[in-house]
Amino acid sequence: MLTPAAEGTVVWDDGAGPSTLALPANTTSFVLGLLRPSTTVDLTFTDAAGANLTATFETGPARIALTFDVVGSLDVPVLAFPFGCADQQSRLVLASPDGVVLGDLDLAALHPTSGVRPIRGLRADGTDRLLAIVGNETLAEVDPVRGTSVATRPGTVVHHDVVRHDGLLWALTAEVLTFGGTDWVMDGLVAVPSGGVPERTWSLADVFTPTGSAPPSGYWADTFDAPDYAHANSLAFDPSGRPILSLHRHDAILRLTPDLDADLLVVGSPASDLAPGDVTLTGVVDPTFGSQHHVTAASDDEWWMFDNEGVDEGARALRLDFDGASAVAGDVRPTGRVCPGQGSVDVLDDGTVLADCSAQATFIAMDAAGIETWSMAVGCATGSPSDATVYRVVPLWPDRAVVP
Repeated sequence: MLTPAAEGTVVWDDGAGPSTLALPANTTSFVLGLLRPSTTVDLTFTDAAGANLTATFETGPARIALTFDVVGSLDVPVLAFPFGCADQQSRLVLASPDGVVLGDLDLAALHPTSGVRPIRGLRADGTDRLLAIVGNETLAEVDPVRGTSVATRPGTVVHHDVVRHDGLLWALTAEVLTFGGTDWVMDGLVAVPSGGVPERTWSLADVFTPTGSAPPSGYWADTFDAPDYAHANSLAFDPSGRPILSLHRHDAILRLTPDLDADLLVVGSPASDLAPGDVTLTGVVDPTFGSQHHVTAASDDEWWMFDNEGVDEGARALRLDFDGASAVAGDVRPTGRVCPGQGSVDVLDDGTVLADCSAQATFIAMDAAGIETWSMAVGCATGSPSDATVYRVVPLWPDRAVVP
């Protein structure tokens, strides 16, 4: 606490190099977050008149004991990902690329829920905030520096992904609908303002009508006793405001119009029961894909995804470039690993691709030539991971010192 209230500059160093925070007039306090654990922090406050006040303090130990196997280097300040050990639920872990835990948040405790899969849908909301789904009912807006989270509950089952678009939180939903006497889990969308009630909804049943039968979904076994028609697993918007849904079960991607009408169906495998789709995949490099996750739109004509099935080189980061009714593999970066479930791809400003091989709890960075420049495998210091996979890894550039 600054008494009296002051303005000036704070410079602090927790071993990762000096950082600076400018304090506006009448500041009484500030928050330092995401500090390296068990470290001596040197702090200097210089007021507007030029007088200095210095202090030193020790940070506490990390609350989650993880191991990191790091090879190479990555120029990203903070990585966010869900992880838990032994009987501990998955927590939101914030770590440096050199393998130091900078903080963690127990989102399930902040947002008590009876739902399973405590953290899903993790994504950056700007440069320093995160959006996540907690359980199957809560959309969380997380401030990792202050250690706070705001909850929005749309009143329906939400799963896999959440994104902010045009001031609303959009999330994938699921419900059981009956077709020809057979129940099916059908995905959908809900759009809700932060802390508000839904303003828009949509159902995949507006586009597809399931036929036949299938065994109940293992993923939804504790929620719905019905087969999963599409198993939508990611949601994004392109620059034109069109929603893009990844349909895992069909090796397909569906784009909607801003009015939520079906617009484009891209099918990655000729074996899909939705084949052939509206686009021909062609080119010298194999553009087919399967069991894909985390589809995003770099532009209206460029989509990135984590292609879980990949080709001989294992799962891969894949960019599809569209030209009318055809698409080619414009950029392919194989991970060299078998990654059968979940995963993510982020393209950094320098062209580096950051990928998550979820099943191996390993994050990989690849340069523009596809050469692996960094990797980090995450494990538990004691016990086994409480979640079989690491859903996503998200790069962050937070201001680690803030005024409340």
